[in-house]
Amino acid sequence: MEIPQELRDYPCADYFDSNLALEGYWDETNQILCILPVTEVHELTDYKGQPLNFLRVGRPGVDGISFGYRKNQSGIWAYYPILGEFQYLSATIFDFLNSWLDGKITL
Repeated sequence: MEIPQELRDYPCADYFDSNLALEGYWDETNQILCILPVTEVHELTDYKGQPLNFLRVGRPGVDGISFGYRKNQSGIWAYYPILGEFQYLSATIFDFLNSWLDGKITL
């Protein structure tokens, strides 16, 4: 799938080049769609409506935390809205997903 023009500043080719963009990923253990299909992907804003330069492609289902890409920065990140902070998680969406499912990445 081609990356939409408005999202090309995000290093998200690994997501758009995979079936994750079409189907997302259902985490059976946690009973949540932890990686979202492209129809549910969006850029986040802060509580004042200011852009965070963060493309949300997933979620763990707690505390409003999101997984995604930061504009012009490599890797997958977590965004913690309560703290207003980002945390680097892994190099690619696949590294992230495998580590998440193996319990190597926790929040």
